[in-house]
Amino acid sequence: MKKSIAIVSLTVVCLAGLAIIAYALVPGKPGPDAPREGAADRDSFVLAAAGKASLGGTQAPAMFPNKPDSLKLLSLDEALSEAKATGKYVLIYFWTSWCPNCEIFNRQVLPDPAVLESLNRSYVFVSIDGDNDRDMLGRVFRVRGYPTLYILDHNSEPALVIPGRIPADTFAHVLNYISTGAHEKMGFEEYEATLS
Repeated sequence: MKKSIAIVSLTVVCLAGLAIIAYALVPGKPGPDAPREGAADRDSFVLAAAGKASLGGTQAPAMFPNKPDSLKLLSLDEALSEAKATGKYVLIYFWTSWCPNCEIFNRQVLPDPAVLESLNRSYVFVSIDGDNDRDMLGRVFRVRGYPTLYILDHNSEPALVIPGRIPADTFAHVLNYISTGAHEKMGFEEYEATLS
């Protein structure tokens, strides 16, 4: 019995060591002494890419389950053009059909009246199915999980990245925080304190 436990322990240690070595050898991954890329650096790079004409987001928007009828979907190119003409923000929603958090977001967050009102008033909406992303926008935006939401202003400048699920009431506050321009004057916690 002790010999079996020792063999299993040694196997686990060896596999962990191999995983660490393999990770270090993957091209494009930083070495142990390389400066770490922070979220702000990644997001600045990614969002700056959104303003480039070569982005080519012409793919038709993906219809997602439980889409509210009043929510109009556009391709990225259409959304950027409409945002520039109207002064609205662009919200890019990356999702997949197998993602449980996306399903919750579709059923509980997007249909929320406060969320829909803010989206329809101040945003143009782009829907990207991560499993059928012919323009490879997920790669351009470096999406690392689903759902991921990117908000760009009417000049395609970065406003906010939301990785993961967010409750409806918080999302409604975030949408208003951005659309009112409060994000340029204060942090989100400070903004939420003004709502109380």
